Amino acid sequence: MKGAIHISTNLILVIQYTFFAFFLISSVTLFYRTISTEEERRIHRLQILNTLNKGKMIAAETLDNESFKTRLEEAGLDFLTPFRYEVYRITILLGLGIYYIGLPALSGNGINMASLLLLLYLIVCTEHRIKIRWLSLINIILDFLKNSRIRKKEVELFTLYDLLKAELNQLNDEKEINVYSLLKEITPNFTYIRNALKRFLSLWMIDPNNAKYVFYEDIGTPSAKTIGEVLIKIDSSSKHEAIDILQNESSVFNQIFYKNESEKQIKRKNYLSGYFTVNILVSIVWLLVIISYVVLDQIDGSMF
Repeated sequence: MKGAIHISTNLILVIQYTFFAFFLISSVTLFYRTISTEEERRIHRLQILNTLNKGKMIAAETLDNESFKTRLEEAGLDFLTPFRYEVYRITILLGLGIYYIGLPALSGNGINMASLLLLLYLIVCTEHRIKIRWLSLINIILDFLKNSRIRKKEVELFTLYDLLKAELNQLNDEKEINVYSLLKEITPNFTYIRNALKRFLSLWMIDPNNAKYVFYEDIGTPSAKTIGEVLIKIDSSSKHEAIDILQNESSVFNQIFYKNESEKQIKRKNYLSGYFTVNILVSIVWLLVIISYVVLDQIDGSMF
């Protein structure tokens, strides 16, 4: 019941300040229109827009972080730029701060320590510049999404071996292998490595030696580097030689993939263990602060 009364009180304060701001802005606008000409207002509007655009450019340059932008792209969040992330983050945190800390303080209820600690916790969780990544929830999420995409790309690389072998089995024994034709035929079957395949095909016609690095640049794993070298080997080779090469390399790829997955699983467990340990410690501190706040409040009440 108290919580409902507290929320309704805050909503009333929000409505009051909103109406106050609206009438204040309206009054100032009407007063300005009465003392200025149309030409003066037009010049002032242009000056204000120019100032806002300059401010926006400065803010964008300040908030734009190339390394963070790369991490967002690697996580598959291409729609989210560093500038947009900071704008969303600051807006949400500012709104929460005003609603749960600013408005109660203005209404004479004081500052709720639990709300203050929670806000500070959210500030830390959403800060990507923290070097100790497991302290930041946004860094944990980005790393998880990145690793998830890499894993899906590696699974598709393994599928690529199988599809290449299936295509080769359908060819005549005398026919010479053409890697470009094979890959062009099976590219639509992939989702996560489709762009890498398209880049590979476009570069293959110009410089095959550089084309083999495309998968490694896109995925960044040893198995991705191997697939480029395998494609070089099977090009212009015989059907049976190409199948043997693919069979051997796919077996090696399989072993490396599961070994890396085991290592990543251990790292993920350590990562999450550290993060939840910090969360538990923060929760304990938060609980102690609340208990102390309640005890002190009762002592003050008993004294009077």
